[in-house]
Amino acid sequence: MLETIYIARHGFRLSWETSVWNAPTGTPRDPPLSAHGVDQANELASWLKTLPVEERPQTIYSSYVDVPLYRCLQTSTPVAEALGLPILVEHGLAEWYLPVRRGLHPRSLPASELIEWIPLIAPTAHSSLLYPSQKGETPHQLHERTTQVLTLLFNHINSSPDPPKTIILFTHAATLIALGRTLIDDRECFVKAATCSVSRYELVKGKQKERDGLGRWEIKMNGETSFLKGGEERHWDFSFVEAYEEDGVLEDGTDAPLLSDQYKTVDNTSSSTPAELSNTRARLLAYTASRFGSLLRCLPWGFGVQVFTGLVEILGTVSSIHPTTEFEGFSFVISNAQKILDDCKLGDSIAVNGCCLTVTEWDAKEGWFKVGLSNETLQRTDLGSTKVGSRVNLERAMAGHGRFGGHFVQGHVDTVAQLLSITPDGDSIRLLFSLPLSFYYSLIPKGYIALDGTSLTLTHLSIPREGDEYYTDGQTGLFGVMLVQHTQSRTVVAFKQVGDKVAVECDVVGKGVEAIVKNVLQSGGEPNGALEAMIERVVEKVLLQKGLVKPRRAGLVRARMAPTTLPMPSSELLQSIVLHALDAESPLTDSRVLPLSLPAAVEGAEALVGYNARPVGDGVEEQNALKAALDSLVAKEMISCQQRSSDVHFLSLEGASIADAGSHEYLVWSSLDANTPLSAKEIEARVGKDVAKVGQGKAMKNKWVKKQGDGFVKAAETVHDATREQMIQIKTTGTLPDEKELADLRKRKLIEKKKTFYFSIDKGLKFATTIEKLETDLTVELLNSGAWEKSNFKKYNFEAEGAPTNGGALHPLMKVREEFRNIFFEMGFTEMPTNRFVESGFWNFDALYVPQQHPAREVQDTFYLKDPVASSGFPQDYYGRVKKTHEVGGYGSTGYCYPFSKEETSRLVLRTHTTSVSAAMLYKIANQPGGFKPSKLFSIDRVFRNETVDATHLAEFHQVEGVIADYNLTLADLIGFMEVFFKKMGVTNLRFKPAYNPYTEPSLEIFSWHQGLNKWVEIGNSGMFRPEMLEPMGLPADVRVHGWGLSLERPTMIRYGISNIRDLLGHKVPLEMIEKSAAVRFSTSA
Repeated sequence: MLETIYIARHGFRLSWETSVWNAPTGTPRDPPLSAHGVDQANELASWLKTLPVEERPQTIYSSYVDVPLYRCLQTSTPVAEALGLPILVEHGLAEWYLPVRRGLHPRSLPASELIEWIPLIAPTAHSSLLYPSQKGETPHQLHERTTQVLTLLFNHINSSPDPPKTIILFTHAATLIALGRTLIDDRECFVKAATCSVSRYELVKGKQKERDGLGRWEIKMNGETSFLKGGEERHWDFSFVEAYEEDGVLEDGTDAPLLSDQYKTVDNTSSSTPAELSNTRARLLAYTASRFGSLLRCLPWGFGVQVFTGLVEILGTVSSIHPTTEFEGFSFVISNAQKILDDCKLGDSIAVNGCCLTVTEWDAKEGWFKVGLSNETLQRTDLGSTKVGSRVNLERAMAGHGRFGGHFVQGHVDTVAQLLSITPDGDSIRLLFSLPLSFYYSLIPKGYIALDGTSLTLTHLSIPREGDEYYTDGQTGLFGVMLVQHTQSRTVVAFKQVGDKVAVECDVVGKGVEAIVKNVLQSGGEPNGALEAMIERVVEKVLLQKGLVKPRRAGLVRARMAPTTLPMPSSELLQSIVLHALDAESPLTDSRVLPLSLPAAVEGAEALVGYNARPVGDGVEEQNALKAALDSLVAKEMISCQQRSSDVHFLSLEGASIADAGSHEYLVWSSLDANTPLSAKEIEARVGKDVAKVGQGKAMKNKWVKKQGDGFVKAAETVHDATREQMIQIKTTGTLPDEKELADLRKRKLIEKKKTFYFSIDKGLKFATTIEKLETDLTVELLNSGAWEKSNFKKYNFEAEGAPTNGGALHPLMKVREEFRNIFFEMGFTEMPTNRFVESGFWNFDALYVPQQHPAREVQDTFYLKDPVASSGFPQDYYGRVKKTHEVGGYGSTGYCYPFSKEETSRLVLRTHTTSVSAAMLYKIANQPGGFKPSKLFSIDRVFRNETVDATHLAEFHQVEGVIADYNLTLADLIGFMEVFFKKMGVTNLRFKPAYNPYTEPSLEIFSWHQGLNKWVEIGNSGMFRPEMLEPMGLPADVRVHGWGLSLERPTMIRYGISNIRDLLGHKVPLEMIEKSAAVRFSTSA
């Protein structure tokens, strides 16, 4: 039975270090591991081999997909060699692709063809259980895919004759995260995904049959990288796609980028003229930004791209320039750069005058680094004009998790611009530049531009015309920026003279939008696409304004087919629209076709011009907005209405492709010739494997094609593609007359059925086209003027509920805490002050007789303060006795026999338990005036541990603690008291198990029988404080102290039925849960 799963990400990619690399497989976007990545893979293999034999993986599964391929298999190879295991290729673990509207992502090769590159692959030992969709996946679909592949993999493994107990999966960041979230059944869980990191998941015993065979898993190791010399690098997560649209798609799968690929802009050259671009840019920009804006904004993050902010860190100086023998170009040494070299590593990127360059040598102490510049770099940037002594702007590439203060700058210079004028403006200066017109259209008014790597806001954009001051040949544009006084002192741009050149990088969002606009213009847009719809709306608007056509009233015009960014009109406008529509035609049988328009003379008509008389549509949000307006009119008896519902069908992605290009069977038929037969593989090459697989059989059934020898030829000269006609009809009307046909199309997953609602509306008893204002109160003014006699008053609704009152609410933890306090007070306890979250090591550890070498004092378990570091706030005479007890013993003990460190005892720490408070209180009662008096004390407050946050652990939690100090107490007294104490909580069936604690002897763990789980569960810890702890305080030798403790969170979670502690504490806890949580009382009858 499979019990443990390791999941590892591939190592550091070569494409992250250099733009010059070769793909071993010949695939253009298939970078291998860098030398550093190979080292990481070897370090991972060495670490796995150090594990006990029973904990090592017994089977290796590796991701493979055509793009990318090599790096996962390359990362798994050293592990396979170290453990003596073959590599099993599983395509279900493949990389995450974006969805595409047209075309398909490439299908991967079988394992048998991969041995050429990875000899350790065992092609016959495993056949892939799942292939990802060639159409790509949304984030939700990725998680569904990982659920499916894990279910299939578990069934396959556990049904084998000798199933492995431990396996390791090699995959990519997005898939790694989705796999981890699927295993622990938490899609919000933070799963680390650094290069060559590894996570370990263990099956919860007895839970293997839950979740349809997936079982219940716990994450025991999250993104471990401690075995890597470079530690955690290149972490990736889903944060950058929070704005990603679930129905967002790319237009074409033939060159669709992976989510982990670097974003590449389209070539700026275009056959479109500047005039064409200028005339359409304003219209298309709004659509393009709304359709693709969220995707463009997130592209640079998490893709292995070196990103800069355009905020210059320092000015460096070019100290030497020499030709290089390694390539055609020069090497620059740049000095005065100490500030940015403290964390420098080989291969790091630094923007020099805005050009991203790779560090090849450096000396942080001396403050210099060396970079290489190719001839192309010198030609495309202004670095070709630098000389020894020139000052240059410097900025390091920023980490994806750092604070972002500027704008996206990639360090990829687009062109150079020439400085035309310098104009003072108070303390600031205005600079005017010219640049080629082909780059001008990538600039956005009030947008950003990087000049020599400096992020600046565009203050001016224009194209000079013939006769203007800066007109040359009609092929240049002008842009302006302003340098404030602060920027002038921190960037080399301020030192430029008229005629000098600067390196230009246009804003990546502007470049992306410009590229999409050009592509749409050149292609003319797809049939029924956005460009066509936009032109139709513009034409219809003009015709409506000229009175040449009337608003459309008949036929269902579906809102999804003509998306708009405009919100629904206000409720008042919607009421006016309904009333005037009823005045023109009554009744209105379908609110979905109600046009959003008013007659020109009616108040509010101008506010609806932008809606172009479009219908309300069948969207839920639109109909809900209309319902609110209708309810108000019904209450005034101006209209009557009835809600109706209907089933509407929408095309799936596959159905939409059939509507555009034809059915699978039609595509197969059209690919054939009447005389020359084509084999099945040749058909696949022409139409794609998936299309051929479905279409070939249907075309044969329809007698459109026939067998001829080993191939296929056309059997009919012409065919009727009924499936495409059905798709077009559903796209237009939302349905078909024949329900059987609809059911068949749903079964083929070409369409989806959704229930929509709408309203039929008719005139009411008090119908009018204007809404009379009703008085809501009988005021003094109405009475004095007599107007009340002619006024209409709004009816009072005596059945309406009053407005809910807002008030504070106790958190469930505080409710359980209060119940605990009541139990303690009832038993005669006094509450200890717990207002010191920060304690010295003396009170937190040493006074409790915890040795200074104890593992609990390690950094990985405890939070130590950096500022201030230490404190001496403890009694010196008491300190001396504690020190002596640790070093040489006393009070019947030999001590720990080690040199006691005052530095260690003085270190400040976030308290790890409230027993530090108990120690201080016991010292206080031992030395109080009149001597020791028996006491019963308790505390409930927060403590802090360096824990990994998961479903049952937090880095801070609450501890419930109690102590009883009296003469001649015994262990029997402690057990008897525990039974009384827990009985007041409703817990009666107890067991006690001997345990070890540094400061109690004897020590007992407390267990209770849990009826729901049908087993004994630990509910607390207890013991009698040791003499080595008590007597140095000054307590009499015959005084004994009982101590016990438990957490506050666990009983709270049990009482409120909460299984994940993050649902009880943290920023994601809904206020509604806190407000509606019931009061809690411990049942004493249990």
